[in-house]
Amino acid sequence: MKNGTMFKTLTSYKEQSFFDQNPVIYYLTPDKTYKIELVAGVIIPNDDPLYDVTKGREQMFEIIKSHIKNSTFTSNVTVSQNDNFITL
Repeated sequence: MKNGTMFKTLTSYKEQSFFDQNPVIYYLTPDKTYKIELVAGVIIPNDDPLYDVTKGREQMFEIIKSHIKNSTFTSNVTVSQNDNFITL
């Protein structure tokens, strides 16, 4: 991880063409493999409201929607307030 290889390819999502070829990622655990559909690629500061876990689901979804608008790529995935999201 210290050599940057673990998350290095995430920066490639700055290009629409890379997203078009790689619209999903897989999260592997000992018990299950999760297929994750990507909806946005954006670099945010560590004090972004997205990291405020005291906000309600509705407030968090509004923040997520604003980040989707600023994404470096366009995804056709439809999201709702009831979806689960991860950040890397």
